Amino acid sequence: HRLDLYEQVDHAIAGGAVGTETKNVLIQIGANDTTQTAFLVDPTRRQYKDALRSDINKIRAAAPNAKITLVTYPAISAANGALCPIRVEGSSNQGFNLDALALMRGLENTLSFTMFETAQENDVSYYDLRSASLAHNMCSPDSMRWVAGGVESTQPYNIGAHLTHAGNVGVAQLLNDNVIVR
Repeated sequence: HRLDLYEQVDHAIAGGAVGTETKNVLIQIGANDTTQTAFLVDPTRRQYKDALRSDINKIRAAAPNAKITLVTYPAISAANGALCPIRVEGSSNQGFNLDALALMRGLENTLSFTMFETAQENDVSYYDLRSASLAHNMCSPDSMRWVAGGVESTQPYNIGAHLTHAGNVGVAQLLNDNVIVR
């Protein structure tokens, strides 16, 4: 069973990972986590926002001094919406460009904007990781890319179409430098 956001928050509080000494709580809820909130069919994204509000309130109660930050997904698609799902030895640096009518960019933008609105509505911080990582999207040259292709042989990674090992390090550095309070 994969824990949904509600279960993750409850588990973190019950296990003591979030408590009175907690300084930072970063929340990243996106495409894989939206199925329980009718995100794709609800133009107001109300269920999604209400779910986040509920969890933010639980976190505030357990960790009243913590900085809570909603963090968007890193850039998966290129600035023009392109996806490059095939990243194999011998392919061009840009991989195989699949624009898909900029559907992924549209989803990324919608998720980001909804998180921004939710952060404002709940008086918590917001970090636009998509903008901060745009130069490292799935179509970036291998030396800069932080996102694995669906078919991938040029970068170490754990799951296709997710962060590469270099992406995990790069995102951690961005969050450490721009979000975390000490």
